[in-house]
Amino acid sequence: MSGKGTAAEQALVISHSSSLQRRLTAALGALGVGVDQVPDPARLGRHRRKRPFLVCFVDARHGDGVGCWGSCAQQRPAERYVLVVGQWQQPGAADSPPPVGCGDGPFGYLREPFGGCEVRAWVRRATEETRHRRGDQSLEELLQGRFRHFLQNLGDQPMDSLHDLVWERVERPLINAVLERTGGNQSRAAEILGIHRNTLRAKIRSLGIDPGSWSGLR
Repeated sequence: MSGKGTAAEQALVISHSSSLQRRLTAALGALGVGVDQVPDPARLGRHRRKRPFLVCFVDARHGDGVGCWGSCAQQRPAERYVLVVGQWQQPGAADSPPPVGCGDGPFGYLREPFGGCEVRAWVRRATEETRHRRGDQSLEELLQGRFRHFLQNLGDQPMDSLHDLVWERVERPLINAVLERTGGNQSRAAEILGIHRNTLRAKIRSLGIDPGSWSGLR
């Protein structure tokens, strides 16, 4: 069954379970996302010439999840795959998908029982990733997505002085990128950054940026 959305707004549900198909189709339809359904990865062959789906939900609740998502990734590697796992499954166990759902790879998790908010979150993340690949994502959206992923990976680990840590991690590559653009010309780099040249020099020292990395640095 196909939804009415455009190719960029299509999702795929891979499951033998009609109940899961109905629940995901309803949740995705409420978001304006059309749905294609196939019972197993072997049926993906007919979709090989289609543009990538926005997101693919794979039923991995019955012990064959590893082979299931592995087969999907081989046939259509450009998709974002979300593995629907049972509440009893522990990521990383022998009969469960590997712990890749919180990283930057193409796989994620949707743990039963799930609601519309979890489906919405994955659609939002997949949309952000698609826009990023196309190069039409704003800097604010790009950074917010990266910070969200960082905090998800952090989990329950304690974190102090996050603002200072993030600012340092952002400021160093920003200055490096501007210096690269200017060929190491600190005066021009300071103009682009909107700071005084002496301030830029002080930041280069405090952040441990190697002035010798840029040809023509002056």
